[in-house]
Amino acid sequence: MLLAASKVSKSGRLLQLSDSTTTSASGDFYKRAKALYDAGYETDQVAVVQSLILMGWYCEDPRGVGTTFYWTRIAISVAQSIGLHRRVTGSNLPLSKKRLYKRIWWTLFTRDRALSVALGRPSAINILEFDVEPVDETDFFETDDSAAAQYPSNRLHAMFFVQYVELSKIMGRIFSTYYSVSSKVVEGQSDSRQQYDSQLTAWLQQRPPEMVWQNSRHEFWASMLHLHYGVAVCLLDRAHMPAREGTPNNNNNNNNDRSSSNGVPRQAAYNAANCITDIVETLILCDQLNYAPPFIVYCLYSALLVHVYEMRRTSGPASPLVTCRVDICLYALRKLSGSWTVANLIHMVFSFLLKWNPDKNGDPGWVDIQGAFSDIQSGGGFSFPDIDLNLMETGTFDLQAMGLLHSGEGQF
Repeated sequence: MLLAASKVSKSGRLLQLSDSTTTSASGDFYKRAKALYDAGYETDQVAVVQSLILMGWYCEDPRGVGTTFYWTRIAISVAQSIGLHRRVTGSNLPLSKKRLYKRIWWTLFTRDRALSVALGRPSAINILEFDVEPVDETDFFETDDSAAAQYPSNRLHAMFFVQYVELSKIMGRIFSTYYSVSSKVVEGQSDSRQQYDSQLTAWLQQRPPEMVWQNSRHEFWASMLHLHYGVAVCLLDRAHMPAREGTPNNNNNNNNDRSSSNGVPRQAAYNAANCITDIVETLILCDQLNYAPPFIVYCLYSALLVHVYEMRRTSGPASPLVTCRVDICLYALRKLSGSWTVANLIHMVFSFLLKWNPDKNGDPGWVDIQGAFSDIQSGGGFSFPDIDLNLMETGTFDLQAMGLLHSGEGQF
């Protein structure tokens, strides 16, 4: 709990002890929690799963064992070994336990899908191989007698999670179809795009009013839900955008029709990226950015992919509005870098792309990427003291998919 809390806490004492960032404090809590886990201190396997989920908040070393991906996979394995993937409706367990097991399982499911999308790795949970019932708002009552509960369920939190699970299912299917190792985007998959588009539209239409985000009446949990929706739309429509201008399926005009005959649904991706940026800007203004889960870093990455693609699409100067949105995303990444080291890495990647002139310097995929980053760090007002450039060799970023890097080399 202290490890997870240290990522979002604004305690002056905590920041003072950790040199104005949460990184070192989180590292200390992580080492202590890991020592207890390695020693087998906790014998309640359900509590172990809950602890492993929270340990997944530590992701400071993308190359090492102590990663979000690693701990989430361990949590899923332990959960499956004690049967949390099976229906417990007919068991003799107390109602509160049944609800708890269901909440834990669907939490693991959403984490699994989010990490698959963010890291480009295969999902661990096959939706055809578990029979846990769908989660609903009553599952958030933590006692058998909800009226006598010492800590009543927060209905807003429950509504968020129910909608988040459904959105995670769609996002996972989109990722599996277009971005997994075995996937290949071909013309015949246009039917799949229309199917996923219909699913996202249906999800959007059935949201409860409390989960509809509007800038004029900002609500934190509704904004988190819409960030994930924006990522799902970007995932779907980026798969059908050409890697470069001038490719055969591009007609060089600004086609705003999502279902256009040339299969380039640019406008939908732009709208989703703009929505992500607007929400992030509102979170900054409301001083809530620090409370967002780590997936917000991927949300910003997804939005920046589309923004930079828009800037590169035309030969003239970039639109001031697009430039402004890029600046907002980069500013947010710098704000988040105190809690999430990967935010600093993403900031560095896009700083390089924005400084690099492909017309003058050639395609960045054919240059020494690490050397280019070193030049940026030493020469132009950018400082990335916490980033190990060797991470460039092991990352899973898909910049080349949008034509921002050469498809053959320079992959992050």
